[in-house]
Formats: sequence, C-alpha cells, structure tokens
Amino acid sequence: MKIAVVGAGFTGSLVADFLKDAGHQVTVFEKSRGRGGRLTHKRTDWGNFDIGACEIRATDPRFCQFLQRLMPQQLVARWQAKGFIYDGQLVPESAEPCRFVFTPGMNSLCRHYLKRVELCLSVRIKHMQRTQSGWMLWDEQEGKYGGFDWVVLTAPWPQTQPILAEHLGGPAVDELDWLPCWSVAVQPQRRLNTEADIIYPKQGPVQLMLNDSAKPRRDREESVWVIQLTHEASAQLHRSDQDEVLSTAVNELQQVTGEAVNVVHHYKHFWRYARLSHEAEGPGMIFKPEQSVAALGDWSAGGSTQAAFRAVEQFKRFWS
Repeated sequence: MKIAVVGAGFTGSLVADFLKDAGHQVTVFEKSRGRGGRLTHKRTDWGNFDIGACEIRATDPRFCQFLQRLMPQQLVARWQAKGFIYDGQLVPESAEPCRFVFTPGMNSLCRHYLKRVELCLSVRIKHMQRTQSGWMLWDEQEGKYGGFDWVVLTAPWPQTQPILAEHLGGPAVDELDWLPCWSVAVQPQRRLNTEADIIYPKQGPVQLMLNDSAKPRRDREESVWVIQLTHEASAQLHRSDQDEVLSTAVNELQQVTGEAVNVVHHYKHFWRYARLSHEAEGPGMIFKPEQSVAALGDWSAGGSTQAAFRAVEQFKRFWS
C-alpha cells in the first residue's frame, strides 16, 4: 500500500519505519526543515544543543528494553547525570532516575528511522480529500500529493484535528488546554563552576536548567546550558520582547548557581504546543480502518516521549 505519514517527530518516525518493514511504500510529510519535532537538535556556528526535549525518562519496562536495544548502535546512551533540586539551595536528587539521551543529538533516532522512506520537508499539510484514486493531501501552498491508500497523522493534536474534522469529527481540544514552553540555550563566556548537570527549581519562572554539554557523546569543548521556562511563565512571556525571555532565563541561572553568567551566544525557541494540560482530556488514538485513517502522538497516551512509544505500540497492535 501507499501510505502517507504526517509528522517527522518521534511518533511519525517509528510509525514510518514499522510500515516500511511491513512492505508498504511510505511518504513522510514534515512542516519543519528538519526531523525530530520536539526532539529538535540545533546546530549553530557556536555550538550544537537540544532545544526541545532534553532527556528521556524511562519507567515502562518495554520502553527501557527498546532503548537498550539501540545502545550498541550508539543511537542511545544512558545518562548518569548529576541532578539537583533547587528550593533556595541546591539539594541532590534523592533517587537517580533512569535517564537516556539520543546520540549524537536528540533527533538522531528520528533521522535513523526515516532513512528508508521518502521524506518531504518544509511541507505543511492543511487538508485531505478522499477521491476515487485514494487520499489526496494538500499543503498550504495548494500543492497536492496522492493518492494514498492510508493516511497516518502524528502532528500535535491542534494541527491534526482540523485536518481530520471534516472527515471524522472528533474532540477539538481548545488551544488553552495546551501548555507552551520557552526553551533558551546560552553559551556562557566561561564554564560554570557547578557540579550539577540538571537542576529542577521548585519555584520561580524556570522548570529546568540543563548542562547540554555534559551529555554522553556531546562535544565537551562547548559549554551550552539549556533553560526551559515554566508553562505559566512561557504563556505570560509569549508576546513579550524576546530580550525579556533571555534575561529571565539568565537571571534564574545566575541565582541558582550563584555565578555571574556573561552570555556570548544564545538561541531561543517557543514551543506553542509543548504538552497537553493535565486537566484536559486528550482525544486518545484514532484508528479508523474503514476510512483508512489513523491519528496518534504523545498526546494520545500521556504527553512524553515514553507516551509516544506506547501510542506507537498500540498502533502496531491495531494494524496487525
């Protein structure tokens, strides 16, 4: 069969690889210029860093096994990071979680799984139409692609739902139910004198500070910290001057580490749909074989990389 997968993030990459293994002709459409979705790895002339999901927490035994099988290929590495909680002072984590990272960047696994399929980057699918020759997909420039026997949508639900609505209906989760996140990468003029690799502030506008250069198989000549603002602070600063976003992140890093941070380079990214609110009811996975359409993502199973893996496992069971 000829199958279209919309989205080249973690979910779309695993789905595309599974369908390719099943003998199908797979085309993946991605609105961005690169693979990975929220596993984005940014390359600049001053350093490389993960600007989206910065670490992978694994608690599901099947997910742990999946990651461990990829370690001999150096696509995944266990990260025994020195984690600290900050609540007025730095306190080591009481228990070390099972952390992994994809290597050499967080988007590496997506790049690996998308090697064997046709990949169309910078193509934002906006509409799909059922015809006698199969599904036709239309992008925002009115370019069309088809006809496909099946369509599998894996983009965030606020982008997937409008494409599906005229064919399947389904819950339209309000954008207010989606939590944004500002992610800021900074290169200090000198390395920070802290033993912490990851810091989780308990209060204030920042939820995570992470020494990206401390990850396994990264370029340790660099010194890049990634600071992620809380969802509440990100929403408040969404339309603010981006200098305010940078100063908020740097001021918190200085307060927590107790060091002056002179930033020589920086990069900022606003994740509009970072995760679904815990109070919101997600749509779950959609699988309609009678219409040859499916939709899934981390949003259909809990909102994390591990949740995306669970959604793909469910999709495989339904497909079989």
